[in-house]
Amino acid sequence: MKNLLPFVLLAACGPQEEPLHTAETGIDSTPQPLDTGYPVDFDRDGYPQRVDCDDNNPLVHPDMDEDCTDIDRDCDGDPTNGQYFRLQGLRTAPGDESPSTQVDAWHDTEMRLLRQIGWADLGLTEQTRSEYAYAISGADHRITTTVTIDGTAETTVSRYFHSATGTLEQVLNDHNGDQEDDDWWDYELDANDRPLTGTFYEGSYDNPVITITYTYPSENKVRELWTWSESSHQVLHDKEINGSGQVISLRTDSGNDGTWETATLNAYNTEGQLTQSIVDVGIDATIETTIMHAYDDDGVLLQSTTTTDGATTTVDYVLSCEVVEDMHDVVMSSPL
Repeated sequence: MKNLLPFVLLAACGPQEEPLHTAETGIDSTPQPLDTGYPVDFDRDGYPQRVDCDDNNPLVHPDMDEDCTDIDRDCDGDPTNGQYFRLQGLRTAPGDESPSTQVDAWHDTEMRLLRQIGWADLGLTEQTRSEYAYAISGADHRITTTVTIDGTAETTVSRYFHSATGTLEQVLNDHNGDQEDDDWWDYELDANDRPLTGTFYEGSYDNPVITITYTYPSENKVRELWTWSESSHQVLHDKEINGSGQVISLRTDSGNDGTWETATLNAYNTEGQLTQSIVDVGIDATIETTIMHAYDDDGVLLQSTTTTDGATTTVDYVLSCEVVEDMHDVVMSSPL
């Protein structure tokens, strides 16, 4: 009976209101009684269910900061609050001891490119700026691209239309902003939804400029014969494709005369990211360029190196999340 006394006395005290935070961690880890009249806080983040939009996730509550994901961390209904991924590339050319040029690229949570700025002197002088606005309706989408070079801006609106299985069927380009198509690509597909021909037109269907003929020597190989209408010049591309549709080898015959002038070999990691490209140019591979890409454990690009004839150019990348007030939004289910 004596051993039961402390338990009886403790139980007699009844339910006590528990603090929402502890001094050390800021989060109370003590189990809370249910149906006691006290606020319910399942994830123990200090914010009751009535104000916590996800009471099963302690990293979601009204005072959290957004983190460039598609999760609404601060429960205001907007997952971004004007925040975007910035991938900053610092380029060090051969002979330089430190980076001499810089490119900043901002992406949305789907890693669509929204803005890119090229700097001449590490963020001080803007040389080029590209802005991208997207409108997406199912498998089809429209991209508005504005490129500004030394203060002069040009805008192109491109519309991409796909088949039911997602194969590209048509691309329409308006370069003048007059809502008239200036040039376009049309693709004819076979029964397996693979392209048979692709034709590039300018101004009217009476003026085909380029025609691509596709053949498939085997399941993982495709040949593209490009023909320019005015000059009858032809270029042959011979591609080998992996199971994910990525090009693992490419040979180019710039005159379609049986001589391969350029050969490229690509390698990918298990996540499907390009890790290495080796490009040989010249009949005897007189110039060889090797491009290497390194990623962190989350698949974020860390570094790219390009080596040609022993000279290496390095681009180091830094990923951050920041607020950009005037960024274009991605519009879903918009008429194209």
